[in-house]
Amino acid sequence: LINHEIVAAIFAKTGRILHISLPRYPESKKPKGFAFIEYETAEMAYECVQKFNGVIPAEFMNPDKKHYAAPDGQIQALKVLSMDEWLGCKKEFKVLMKEIEELNEMGGEKIAEKGLETGTSYNGCMIKLENIVENATKQSLRILVAQFARPEYIDYKRGSTYAIIRFAKPSLAETFLEKYKSKKEILALGKKEITLRKLTKEEEDDYLLLANKQKQEFQAYRAGKRKKIEEAKIQLN
Repeated sequence: LINHEIVAAIFAKTGRILHISLPRYPESKKPKGFAFIEYETAEMAYECVQKFNGVIPAEFMNPDKKHYAAPDGQIQALKVLSMDEWLGCKKEFKVLMKEIEELNEMGGEKIAEKGLETGTSYNGCMIKLENIVENATKQSLRILVAQFARPEYIDYKRGSTYAIIRFAKPSLAETFLEKYKSKKEILALGKKEITLRKLTKEEEDDYLLLANKQKQEFQAYRAGKRKKIEEAKIQLN
């Protein structure tokens, strides 16, 4: 395994080293796979990047070397970055992680909820709510609709004047419509009263086609972001 002595033996070839930091995992105490090396001068650090980046040191391959580092897996070439380059990668990595967290949060809606089951019929399960006030939220709509029947998914963008409510089966959609007729005032938001109707078969087909297209686009977008994160991890390591 890599230790300070081996790292020093390899990288001292380009100049005097002042400090080596070899981060380890708290539980196993094993090295995380990267190190920070401080040289006496910037010129030495620059030479280190030029000499070792993309190179497999002899200490990784030759057992006869005094400071041989027995491989703990596949031998890979070193990725050596200057501090500025590393900080840039770290910043990009944080941005990507934040984006992927946001995508995962969206994924609960876009994929799990809006992602429609292949081969499942949603005929008669969708209702369109119209005349929604601008300050409505998806959560407020969910709470109000749930008073009548539990919705499977609410497709609503803030500021829009309508929403599509999807129920798990047609009977729940019918229950919602029947209960709404006797308690219209409960479903009022602000000074407006929401009106609702079932989607026609043609509207349902168009909606499902668009929803599945958006699902595929979203999955491709999220996969691209995750690939960038893996690339950033490699840069940092």
